[in-house]
Amino acid sequence: MNIEIINSATKIFFIILFAIFIVIKLLNKKRYEITEIIIIIPTVLILTIIYVLAKYYTNEVLALFILYILLSSFIKILNKNEIRFSMLIMLISMAICLMCWGISVILSFIIYKALNIKNNFVNLIIIVIIQGFLIFNIFRIKRFKKGLLF
Repeated sequence: MNIEIINSATKIFFIILFAIFIVIKLLNKKRYEITEIIIIIPTVLILTIIYVLAKYYTNEVLALFILYILLSSFIKILNKNEIRFSMLIMLISMAICLMCWGISVILSFIIYKALNIKNNFVNLIIIVIIQGFLIFNIFRIKRFKKGLLF
């Protein structure tokens, strides 16, 4: 199996997972039922596979657009909102998530050069840890702690 496919799948898995976490925080949903959590995990895995296949057979922009549409539909079904509202929430969520991804790539580059890391998968794990740290700390800010008003 190609290592680039594994790296791409790992990267998008955590992006989707963090995007759903951001949606939960933006909507200020206090808790999900266990059945909803059981639905979220396989859905993230399925969306990861769809993204990797779409990226492999088309290009990354189209794959991200397909992922955005599917995630918006999933959020609509999960939270029973209108599709327009779900698309808006997912757009904001993906923007925050990808912005944190970009910042974490820049920060991990500094770590990558300082520690002279040769393994790309280890670098990817460092990026995911930094991204998670950034996202969790964004929602510790008082203004964002209770979600956003829509």
